[in-house]
Amino acid sequence: MRRLRLLWFVLVIAAVSLPLTLLAGRSEGSESMEITRVDADPAEQFATSKGMRFYPGQPLILRVLLSNSTPSLSIGANSRIKVLDDAGRVLGEWVPPVRADAAVDGVALSSVSGKLRGKRFVLAPEREGLLRWNKRDYRGEFALSLGANDRLVLLNHVELEDYLRGVVPAEMPPLWPAEAVKAQAVAARTYAVQRALQNHDAPFDLYASTADQLYQGTGREHPASDAAIAETRGKVITYQGEPIIAYYHSASGGRTRAGKLPYLASVESPEESSHDSWQVELSLEELASALRKGGQDLGQIQMVSVSQDEGGLAIAALQVRGSAGTSELTPARLRSLIGVSVVKSPSFTVDIEGGLALSREFREIHHWMRVDAVSAYREKEVKVRRCTVTSGKLTRPMYHTYYAVGVEQQPERIILHGGGYGHGVGMSQWGAKWMAENGATWEEIVKHYYSGVEITDISQLGTWGKL
Repeated sequence: MRRLRLLWFVLVIAAVSLPLTLLAGRSEGSESMEITRVDADPAEQFATSKGMRFYPGQPLILRVLLSNSTPSLSIGANSRIKVLDDAGRVLGEWVPPVRADAAVDGVALSSVSGKLRGKRFVLAPEREGLLRWNKRDYRGEFALSLGANDRLVLLNHVELEDYLRGVVPAEMPPLWPAEAVKAQAVAARTYAVQRALQNHDAPFDLYASTADQLYQGTGREHPASDAAIAETRGKVITYQGEPIIAYYHSASGGRTRAGKLPYLASVESPEESSHDSWQVELSLEELASALRKGGQDLGQIQMVSVSQDEGGLAIAALQVRGSAGTSELTPARLRSLIGVSVVKSPSFTVDIEGGLALSREFREIHHWMRVDAVSAYREKEVKVRRCTVTSGKLTRPMYHTYYAVGVEQQPERIILHGGGYGHGVGMSQWGAKWMAENGATWEEIVKHYYSGVEITDISQLGTWGKL
């Protein structure tokens, strides 16, 4: 076993009774990267929006998807629950808990206070109470309707600043340096505003998971992150007057990845974290199994090659050839197949380890052909044209037709060497921490990670065009 350098060796066989001569020819890897929300790579995303009218002075109410996968659920509260219809009419004030079930014509509600059926209901606590679902408390209101496959759709209608109180401490430790937490608050606010505008005509604005931003209601609220949100209230990041898609991630490994949008440039990111470097070893069987689970059965994997990105610091794609097909995997796709907690980021290089095996394919070499090769003995480049064939030690006149047989790599495992954690686009949270610890303000952090942007108060936004 030894690490391969992806070289080709060529065995030249004379068509007449001449001695065998061995040549090694250099073969380059052939060139062959969301989400869905989970699998999408932010580096490949463009902004798309129909645009909408935003009314300054009016609180922005977000529609956050909490669940769409269950036919029944139970809603609690620390007060009575007002039940409203689509028109906002109060149908009753019920004692919790309220049970909701999928019904043929919509949603069936029941509690000790009564029963109702309808296409859509809004549940609101009295005064400034909290609603409870799945062992978590939430501010705002719940909206219930019937979705696909007879599953209930549960949305949390919540004001922007209240939403951030559940997001910021879930996305960044609230006791990190205050300026880093403020930068996180502004990035999270901007992301939510942009998504609300983009999804204005969609059934909801945001997922409550890392498909958008992790939102866990009041359970994660913390005085330190509450203060950071309050001190940056209403501040959003804009580019040419419009809110940006404020992507952020845990750690960059020293440099962020570039996105397709002009403000998502690749920048240096000094940081110190446990994710600065990592290594993952995968056998070909593990790679084949991951591909099958992802819907691609390539059979037994026979060849693996890589193509580098423009900077040469990471791969652009991994080409896999099996007995039953081929596949080209982007770093984001490979990360999704293996697991985002295993392959921590899309920024990695690949080593291929294994042995050698003779190819079954022959290629004719005529005396008039120009062939670049590497000597099997001395690894020096030689040319075959009209006159001689050399192996480094043996030289023979070349007057006839020769045949070449390749000696291919026989991979057994791949080793990924990477750095960072997350998709790597936009603000690095560990980088923000490092900058704050070294005296940077939240504005400086934001403008470092998002190129050419401005900080704008949400009250100044007015009418929106396309994002």
